[in-house]
Amino acid sequence: MSTLEDKLGRLESRLQNIFEGSAERLFPTTTPPKKLAHSLIEAMQDGIQPGAKDGLFAPNQFIVQVDPEQADRWQTNPEFLDKLTTMLGETAIEEGISFKSAPII
Repeated sequence: MSTLEDKLGRLESRLQNIFEGSAERLFPTTTPPKKLAHSLIEAMQDGIQPGAKDGLFAPNQFIVQVDPEQADRWQTNPEFLDKLTTMLGETAIEEGISFKSAPII
């Protein structure tokens, strides 16, 4: 049986690998994709609650604060946040972490 730390570590690693390439064009060098993945996992870990039958429930809402330039990039490229949200949800579920409803970033 994997520990919560193992699951979250794998989840963070997978998220970093998945969106590292596609995110590079949307992130200034001061905000690398790895930092975003780490921040999402940290927020998820802080809010994880035990569920039925040894299941785990993660929070489903995440707020990301970025500088105005980056916010403009995200607003003109909403597919990035959609993809990130989908990847976060699918990857967490594969690691045995559920959400009460689909995650929102």
